[in-house]
Amino acid sequence: LCTFFGFSMTVFGLCPLFIASAMAVERTLAIRAPHWYASHMKTRVTKTVLLGIWLAVFIFALLPIAGLGQYTIQWPGTWCFMSTGNSHLTGNRVFASTFAILGLLSLVVTVACNLATIEALVSR
Repeated sequence: LCTFFGFSMTVFGLCPLFIASAMAVERTLAIRAPHWYASHMKTRVTKTVLLGIWLAVFIFALLPIAGLGQYTIQWPGTWCFMSTGNSHLTGNRVFASTFAILGLLSLVVTVACNLATIEALVSR
């Protein structure tokens, strides 16, 4: 049950961030390159991007089950998430660091795209 809970926390922690980044990229393309956007962005592209996000996050969240990192019970013993206490285990450090980097990267992409969109709208 702990593994499932940690897996769920990872999936539902990263997916919204990546979907928000995809939405920010989509809005930036629509505002800054409207002709390209109109000719290339179809429903199929949206479905493919969403499926790709979900699959990538699912695969990443399965890494502890495959042996890279682990999900452990967290204080006060009522929930499970990735292990950060055993820093001597390389897999735990790699998985936790990758999780943090992916989350921060998605935030940077979202902010950059939103700033580019704002700049394009203000300069009109």
